[in-house]
Amino acid sequence: RFNNVTADHRIFLDGKFIGMGNDYPSGRVLAVPSGPHVVEIAQGNAIVLHQKVFIGAGATRAIDLQ
Repeated sequence: RFNNVTADHRIFLDGKFIGMGNDYPSGRVLAVPSGPHVVEIAQGNAIVLHQKVFIGAGATRAIDLQ
């Protein structure tokens, strides 16, 4: 789940583009396999978030863009 993202943010999971911030409004959950992942959020030409996360089976993780 992504918090505080906007239509200007591009979201990447494990190096692959998965959508824009408005594709994942608050409350919408992205289903991913359990295990380690790298989340990046870009705005313009800048990476504004780079975070390594571990998602356990059946768990939900919030990614907060401050």
